Amino acid sequence: RGSMPLQMLSSKKKNNGEVMDPNAMRYLPKILRDTYAQRQTKRQSDLGEARLASIDLRLRLQRPESLPYYQDIRGSILILDLSGFTALGERLRAELGPRDGAAEFASRVNDTLSSMVKQVHRHWGDVLMFAGDALICLFEEKEYGELVLGDNGEELNVEQKTRKRVRDCCLSVLGQIAIEKDLTIHGGAAHGMIRCFFLGTPSKCPGSCAFIVSGHPLKQTGVLLNKAGRGEVYIDGECSPLTEIEGGEFMSRNPINRKGIILEDILEDYDEVVPRDNTLLNDPEISIELVGGFDVNAHAIAYLGTLAARRLDQGSQKAMTMLLNELRPVAIVFVGLHDLDDIDPRDSTLLQLMNEAFKTLSRITHACNGAVRDMLFDDKGCVFISVFGAHSHEVNPCFDATVSAMRMESALKDLNLKRFSLGVSFGECFCGEVGPSMRSDYVVMGPEVNLAARLMGKAPNRSTLVSKRIFTNSKKFIHFEKSEEIQVKGKDGFFHAYIPQTRIDRQSVEINDPQQPFVIMPSRQSAMDSLLEVKNRASK
Repeated sequence: RGSMPLQMLSSKKKNNGEVMDPNAMRYLPKILRDTYAQRQTKRQSDLGEARLASIDLRLRLQRPESLPYYQDIRGSILILDLSGFTALGERLRAELGPRDGAAEFASRVNDTLSSMVKQVHRHWGDVLMFAGDALICLFEEKEYGELVLGDNGEELNVEQKTRKRVRDCCLSVLGQIAIEKDLTIHGGAAHGMIRCFFLGTPSKCPGSCAFIVSGHPLKQTGVLLNKAGRGEVYIDGECSPLTEIEGGEFMSRNPINRKGIILEDILEDYDEVVPRDNTLLNDPEISIELVGGFDVNAHAIAYLGTLAARRLDQGSQKAMTMLLNELRPVAIVFVGLHDLDDIDPRDSTLLQLMNEAFKTLSRITHACNGAVRDMLFDDKGCVFISVFGAHSHEVNPCFDATVSAMRMESALKDLNLKRFSLGVSFGECFCGEVGPSMRSDYVVMGPEVNLAARLMGKAPNRSTLVSKRIFTNSKKFIHFEKSEEIQVKGKDGFFHAYIPQTRIDRQSVEINDPQQPFVIMPSRQSAMDSLLEVKNRASK
């Protein structure tokens, strides 16, 4: 395509090596940026060479030296889950037509999630992941210099301050979403010891590493999330949920939370790269001004998702920037790695197995023209997610996804995993970048994502279930067996899914002969018309 390779698109040369391109940093959570902090060299420092060399060494030591790696931190996990996007998309397309409806839907998705991200950052939180139409956030137990008094007039300790920040954030988001007539939110939050895993192979190539969190707070958050009704957020230790009414009252008492009055300067200050080495931060003779500021080391690029990396690559090609956010047909693969649901990282064998599973599933995904979306722990346990057709025009993403799932199933058996299952689905999803400049991501969201997850949950152990659409678009090339009737949330009644068996040997089929015609999606039609108009004018 004439673009730079993905392993190079997000790094820039500095005097002391490569650092991450600032344009790519928004795709990573703050905890990763700070873990890979690297001293800037563009400004002179008066600390002396010996002191600067000591700082550089301490910065290198705070990064994982080899993978897999884990560390424990204390804090709160908050999950905020939005509902109503599917109905909103259908209504907008009915009212405005396919093209304008898709454009308005993309704008609404981005505006809503962006406002939520800003509130999380304003309360010193960190958006770890955009999980479809949900945010998974971390509020680490850290002092930010604020003086907060309790009801008894005494200053709160660091855990109490952290819990208050989470509570205030929930009220702010609830108050904002309350004025959205089409959308509702529910959520859960819990506090405790959080386990952070760094997986993959150290490199400067996007998609080769993953950062995920687990632990009791995440499990408890999932329980509270499922307990919460529309417009409610449950927080551990509190008997009743926070509601949209309380959120509206909170906003009226705190005008800073009103829509459009976000303190951008505070957000930008929080967004600065700050080393996680506490001894370094607490040294009175060292300040950011004296050191000269911090960049992010280029090895953090490895945690950049392949979809986000391609989005960044296309964004650098100015003519393509209008072709990014859209509704498009996508195949989704969910892999439930149930052997790893309750992993103890002190078990080095299991930790290595987790790392090998991530690397193996990633390689298979990329080999089948797909992209790794996530690896995470949620209420379904340890889950790996890949997508096909989200950022390119595969001839048949259903076939690619099914072949990928079959190879994954075989590979996981070779790794001697005893408990795992896969689900594959296909349909129209919103694909595009969402979020503000301080934290954004390339997301894939829609009912088909949920269906793939539910098929995974219904699949027999060490087996795969695919949807009828996957079967219909792949049956010329793959043998399937019909499953027993199943019932899943979000679908009326019982229905059959399908179990992929083997590839069909069709030597007479021309591999390069497209099975589906290339059709411009409605959301792209206007952009393509504009490009053709420019081309025609230039040729005259």
